[in-house]
Amino acid sequence: MFYGLAVDCGTSNLSLSLCRKGRPEQRRDLTAKNPCLRFGADVITRAANAEKNENVRRLLVEELWQCVAEGAKTLCEQEGVRLTDVRRISFCANPILTHLSLGLVAVELTRFPFSLKNRFLNFKQSAPFDLSRFGFHRRTRLFVAPLVSAFVGGDVLLGFADDETDEPSHFYADLGTNGEMILKTPRGLFAASCAAGPAFEGGLVRCGMRAEEGAVEHAEYQDGAFVLDTVGGKEARGLCVGGLVEVLLAAFDAGLLSPNGEVKNEPLCIAENLTLTTEEVRAVLLAKAAFRAGARVLFSAANTSYETLCRFTLAGALGEHLNRQKAAEFGLFDPELLRLAKPKQNAALEGAARALWDRAFRRRCTTLARSTRSVDLASDPSFNETYVNSISF
Repeated sequence: MFYGLAVDCGTSNLSLSLCRKGRPEQRRDLTAKNPCLRFGADVITRAANAEKNENVRRLLVEELWQCVAEGAKTLCEQEGVRLTDVRRISFCANPILTHLSLGLVAVELTRFPFSLKNRFLNFKQSAPFDLSRFGFHRRTRLFVAPLVSAFVGGDVLLGFADDETDEPSHFYADLGTNGEMILKTPRGLFAASCAAGPAFEGGLVRCGMRAEEGAVEHAEYQDGAFVLDTVGGKEARGLCVGGLVEVLLAAFDAGLLSPNGEVKNEPLCIAENLTLTTEEVRAVLLAKAAFRAGARVLFSAANTSYETLCRFTLAGALGEHLNRQKAAEFGLFDPELLRLAKPKQNAALEGAARALWDRAFRRRCTTLARSTRSVDLASDPSFNETYVNSISF
């Protein structure tokens, strides 16, 4: 009785899924903080530290895979099996994290012109290091999702491939620390990425959190105070993405925020122990501006329009408990695009789990990685113009 472990390595979080061979519906999931956060809040900082210090590069690998092993052991104990029963690991991440997780320094990914030398890093080969020292079986094989470009990684590719249908047009957006997007059109596949920062993943916003019990998911401002609805009806512990958007909209409508995000009476008090500063509000506004501008430029580069789109999959943290109407009012995306938005949670993890045992799916991912055209947003002058015009409320 063999098991596989799917790993979605994000900038801030690790998501794991234990899958029994032959029973894809039988899964156990777990989420943990990425231990490599201590080497840099963003991947560029981590890559720079790894490049300068070989010991940091070694620790990035050791601590990441030790965390993966500990999470896998917890899942195995819940399932009543041993860690050595895990014989395959499917791993996906953004391009820089993929390299760092394998002990590789990718200088070309962090410096102009940001080129990707190799899309396929041991995707069908054994791991470049011995996983048995972390407690896995010595024959456990590691498969790494192929990369699309220097900015769009295997996590987005697997999520898109798992969600793919025969429809002629499909927009897939995984909006976390980096806004990574794939657009399928009759003319082919196009991909782009925009740096948004971790504001929508609980970073840069002290009271930010995932959509767990106690997370504010809806908010209104009435009679001088916020009226909050939380996940599970519990006491408010923090703001998930949907709650964050609605708090900011309600605060702006009530005159508590200026159009550029300045808190008029700082800090903005939402509930006991829940506050927002001007710096935090502006971090969110910058992130949403990046997403909106990125989508516009990607559609323009593909020579297509929102009106011809059949599907829009909203993956990542933004897909959780997000009201589409409120998101449109906030300016996260253009209203014409958001009308089609369908959230999909754990999209990359779903794809990674499928890749464990589905050889045809892995071949499809390889084909997609080779055929997708990368769009450089930074070189398009309309991106900066749209970005700046989209920052304010």
